[in-house]
Amino acid sequence: MNDSSAPLHDLPGAQQYLRALPARMPEPLSLALATELAQDVDADALLVLARRTGRRWAAQLAPNFGQAQSMADLIDRLNTYWASMRWGWISLEDHRDHLLLHHHLLPIAQLYGSQSLRWTLGLVEGFYEELFRLLGADDSVEVRVASETDDGLEVQFRVTA
Repeated sequence: MNDSSAPLHDLPGAQQYLRALPARMPEPLSLALATELAQDVDADALLVLARRTGRRWAAQLAPNFGQAQSMADLIDRLNTYWASMRWGWISLEDHRDHLLLHHHLLPIAQLYGSQSLRWTLGLVEGFYEELFRLLGADDSVEVRVASETDDGLEVQFRVTA
């Protein structure tokens, strides 16, 4: 079999390329999906669904983050992950009774539409909640949006336990 008849995934370097290629949902598809969901499902139910989806998302990535040795290491791992998706980066502020997690340049409104921002941010809330649980926080940990810009690009999440 010569290279011209080989399946693309069998070509030299193809698997490495595919592993490095971020899978992105086309924006028109994600916008259409969010619009259809919002037409048929109550916003509160969508928020619950988004949080559950975010928790499942984080659980699937547990091996990537579970080995973090410190909060700084976790932030580095998260920023590497978010950069691979072109989903911005995070920084963290430690307060006496909570953490404030800043997610910068989060493109969620571009993907799902600003009209869906309230419930689509639940994806990220659920992701961070599950991540903190996987790292040893008890089940009372809660991550909620504290503030966001109208375009959703700058979001602060309040983390409490």
